[in-house]
Amino acid sequence: MSIHVYSGTISGPYKDAERINQDSLAYLQENGYTVIAVADGAGSLKSSHIGSNLAVNTAVNVAMDQLISGCDVEESLYSAVEEARSVLVGRDDSKDVGCTLVVGIITDDQWGVVLVGDSFAVASYPESHDLIEREQDSEFINQTKLLTSHNHDPLYLVDDSEIIALTIATDGLYHASTQKNQASVNFWNPLISMAEKGKLNINDFLSFMNDKEKIEDDTTMIIAVKDNKAHGE
Repeated sequence: MSIHVYSGTISGPYKDAERINQDSLAYLQENGYTVIAVADGAGSLKSSHIGSNLAVNTAVNVAMDQLISGCDVEESLYSAVEEARSVLVGRDDSKDVGCTLVVGIITDDQWGVVLVGDSFAVASYPESHDLIEREQDSEFINQTKLLTSHNHDPLYLVDDSEIIALTIATDGLYHASTQKNQASVNFWNPLISMAEKGKLNINDFLSFMNDKEKIEDDTTMIIAVKDNKAHGE
């Protein structure tokens, strides 16, 4: 089994020219393990782009170290989130670096995700796509639990079902990719099909969606595809 990782990000359509993308992404592949992470910096916090970058890089490195040392998927996800949180809350500017976080892991016999805040994940099967999310209203600091929140309340899911792809994303594409609180097959079928065929460039795809006015915010996506034929970007 081989896994190819596609990743990309785009700034939201309503940003002024001087404001930077507050999302971040990171991934690692070693020893048959794939670890992916995306984070969405809270729009109301001036250094949230720093927080999101620290969170994803800390998370993927900690999760990979745990997996290689023999920890299982759930333990590795837990360590990834808690260490990323510790890095952020230990800063002098901890009140300014809040972000959401999603971490995903794929191994030979399991996959798992952990979510903090309103980013989401999609597990794709040959005939369906399962949306993994927690109920949220928006990314504003007074409404969404961030990684730096006192009660960050992570949601864990670990499964041994045979998926063909695992996607994690920040919330800017949520409404375009879902229908009635479920993953939209009209959105996900062609996207995952392109990934399986090695024909997907996520940055081009996000630019296309932005041109169609489907991007609502900074948007970041990682798709990890279980497909020996995927050639990638």
